[in-house]
Amino acid sequence: ALAERMAALQKDLRTKKAFIAACHGLAELCEEEGTASTPAVAQSLAEAGKIAFTVLQTRFSNPKFWQAGLALFLALEFHLPDVVPAATEWREAAMEEVDEEARERAKEQSKLRSLQEDKAHNKGLWSDANTAITTNELLAASGLVLVQEEGRPGMSRDARDELRVVTVLEDDTCVICQELMPAG
Repeated sequence: ALAERMAALQKDLRTKKAFIAACHGLAELCEEEGTASTPAVAQSLAEAGKIAFTVLQTRFSNPKFWQAGLALFLALEFHLPDVVPAATEWREAAMEEVDEEARERAKEQSKLRSLQEDKAHNKGLWSDANTAITTNELLAASGLVLVQEEGRPGMSRDARDELRVVTVLEDDTCVICQELMPAG
């Protein structure tokens, strides 16, 4: 009867409707006195924990599913630490997914990485369609070359984007062009 119940709960872990109930049922089995004492049942619970973690990683991002998984991983970690050494890693991953602040930080990191990738490969906001064209680029596309007798040559778009903006704290003279730079 116990083996049939374990098999049914493991099967329920693979369906979205029954996942939360299956996690709670498996956590209750871990906590029952004497249930996890037999090696076969303990191994079956370890396998169920592995299935739950795999399903959570591959299918579910909603915190309510991770919360149910967290309850199972805590029960496995507390009641079967020798049989399921990976339960600690599973618990930490579940806590990270349940924590709303961590999810927000991960979302911000994802946006930042996406923008950096776009800038590095001239995509998105940095694509040619979204970047203003300079006079020299416009003339070069027409087959003309602008010769400037006076002044310094202009910088390329990429070189201009890479420049750092520094706030001058006191009046100083620019070491390159010898112009006076006021504070602020």
